[in-house]
Amino acid sequence: MLFSGEQLVWGLLFTAGLIAVVEEWRISLLALLTQYALVSFLLSGFLSPPLALAKIATGGVIFFILCPTAWRGRRKPPAKIASQEPTFATSFPFRLVGSALMGLIAYGLLHQYPWEGVPTPLAFASNFLMAMGLWTAILGRGPFRMGLGLLTFQIGFELLFTTWERSLLVAGLLGLVNILLALAIPYLEAVELARRGVER
Repeated sequence: MLFSGEQLVWGLLFTAGLIAVVEEWRISLLALLTQYALVSFLLSGFLSPPLALAKIATGGVIFFILCPTAWRGRRKPPAKIASQEPTFATSFPFRLVGSALMGLIAYGLLHQYPWEGVPTPLAFASNFLMAMGLWTAILGRGPFRMGLGLLTFQIGFELLFTTWERSLLVAGLLGLVNILLALAIPYLEAVELARRGVER
């Protein structure tokens, strides 16, 4: 393997934190795509090579689904952008401190309620991804940011559940849920933009 399991786990922690803290859409999307690749490599010891590659393919499909949505959101009129000026609750320091606290909570829960039959580094990565996903969704301003949070949560859940259930059917259903969630984000973003257009 090109990277060790520990390096892959650290990569997942970094990308999840990046999505939670940085609101730049290009960085967030690249971090999300990297997460799918890292999870695929991390689970290569549990899954057959085709299933591991399918997870990377799922990440690629989601990336290309969300790119037009992020680009369209970036091109909002100045009045709409001004209405979304950051508040204290969504400022960079608040997101950074909150992300650190969520990481500590994930670490504490791992030792208080360990996952049976799951290696400790993998269990921590799963807890951290789910915690960061919820944190990103809670702070998300609009469907795109909330969707990134939910997708990160789903990656963490998938990382945990795949170690218990490794069947082709379950892997396919989890991939389908990811893609359906990604398809819902452009629709909700379009509805939100249309609603703001009516309110102007």
